[in-house]
Amino acid sequence: MIAIEIAENLRRLPKDVELAIFRLVQERLTNIHRHSGSTTASIRVFLKVAGIRVEVTDHGKGIPLERLSDIEIEGSDVRIR
Repeated sequence: MIAIEIAENLRRLPKDVELAIFRLVQERLTNIHRHSGSTTASIRVFLKVAGIRVEVTDHGKGIPLERLSDIEIEGSDVRIR
């Protein structure tokens, strides 16, 4: 099951931005399906002062700590909660 929350004040975006968001969410959901073991995910899309924020979360097994260190060094905004 996937829960989706999109801010009510979010209007249509330029097509290239909408496509980039779609691809980002698509990739995250594919990774959740392939690697996390989670049967659920949630997607939140909302406005921030500096732009749009997209959050994709799951309750899977998580990223191994050694791999997470590599991801953080590469500059990704992956957060573990």
